Amino acid sequence: MLYTMRSHYDELDETFRQHLNDSQDSRCLLNLLEFPGVELMPALVCYFLKFYNITENVFCFNGQVLSISLEDVLFLTGLPIDGDAVISNDNRDVDGFRRVFQLENEKNKTFKELKKVAKDVNLDNDTRKKAVLLLMVRCFIVPNCNGHTVTTTYLRFIEDLSRVDSYAWGAALLAFLYHAIAEWKKETSAKKTLEGNTWVILSFFILRIPKLRMALSIDLNLSQLRIPFMLPIVNQVKRISRNHRANYEEVLDNIFLNLSHVDVEWTPYIRSYHPQQRFGTRVGPIICNNFVVHHQPHIAYKQFPVFKLYYRKSLDWKPYDIKFKKNSGSSSQNLLKHYKKEFEWWKAKKLAQELMKEKNPVLCISKQEPLVSEELIHNKEEEQFDYSDNEQQQKGPQFGGASGVSGSEHVSPNDAEQPEDSPVQDNFREQLHKRSIEESCDCTTSELQWVGLDDRISRLENIFNEIKSAKLCGTSGVKLEM
Repeated sequence: MLYTMRSHYDELDETFRQHLNDSQDSRCLLNLLEFPGVELMPALVCYFLKFYNITENVFCFNGQVLSISLEDVLFLTGLPIDGDAVISNDNRDVDGFRRVFQLENEKNKTFKELKKVAKDVNLDNDTRKKAVLLLMVRCFIVPNCNGHTVTTTYLRFIEDLSRVDSYAWGAALLAFLYHAIAEWKKETSAKKTLEGNTWVILSFFILRIPKLRMALSIDLNLSQLRIPFMLPIVNQVKRISRNHRANYEEVLDNIFLNLSHVDVEWTPYIRSYHPQQRFGTRVGPIICNNFVVHHQPHIAYKQFPVFKLYYRKSLDWKPYDIKFKKNSGSSSQNLLKHYKKEFEWWKAKKLAQELMKEKNPVLCISKQEPLVSEELIHNKEEEQFDYSDNEQQQKGPQFGGASGVSGSEHVSPNDAEQPEDSPVQDNFREQLHKRSIEESCDCTTSELQWVGLDDRISRLENIFNEIKSAKLCGTSGVKLEM
């Protein structure tokens, strides 16, 4: 896949390669030409897929649930996950090859024929660029096992160069990959080769499992990674020997069969920013022409700190069976009509947290006892987590001291009286702000508004002001509920 794509690029003349590098349009796809030609490590990918659940599109290792999500595709590849869906109302562009490349109209063309167009110095640069882009879509977005042939299916999406960057290519890549894994994993499947961008699978685990990186002698500094995260991973995999030791599966078993919460990098993108990252929690159908599948980030909720603020079980959306439409036959098919419901949902841009009930923060303040640590809170949530049911609805975590005096109990004015700017009140404000930030999993300032913490901090500050004015910061502790 990467090897084929890179070899096509290397065969182009230097002048045209420079033109591609300087092009302002189609950047989301042309940026992929940075990737070197490297062969995949298929044994590792096959091992990971043994733990894949095709119903929910997640991996489950020793109770740890992980999912390759839209967020992962965005940061790993840099491809957009929001925008126009890659789907059309006519899957047979019978005049496409003649119209765009001045080639004879046929059902498909070989890689060799398109490479000839891309290398033809007598053609204009835009025509040559379109040939390169179509090959890239075939190699990186929807790689399949149909031989080195290309159909007109995706030609319309690269024909207008000014619109190439408007399509959600990342979502298309993930939809095709989800579908390909499901087909390959079926007990009745005759497929021997997995289709889809399997480099995303390998990169996902190398990025998120430090012990795997150690076993492969891969050195990644997550704080210094930039989009696309997959590029330095591919560069390091390039130098790894393909002569696997006989005990490689035993090494993987030791890592993944005993995988615990602390063995996973749950938020590897926390120090990075992309304008489309909020769509990483998009829920519902994602689309790649006739390959339409559900994206369910809430199942792998640990990967998304924002879900800590919501009851996941309250999600007002349920997955349903999507009737697959084969992209075969000589007659044209209106895929937009067939997938009308899914297409309308895609345009609605629904985020999972927008369809959940928000938790009400509950605070319990005590002068004697410190706030409960984040680790203890998480361990408590782990005990209550049921993979089959995802979550037991419950009140938000309560922070408090041993006395547990409720807000309705009377506090003596003499006992509660403190100087207006006492250390107790200053400490309360400091811990209050710190707890709000910690619950967002160290979100940066620019992310606070996204996860709804600005409003929450404001509400907590109001409570502080009420306490301060009423002089209720007593030694016995006060439990406050919002």
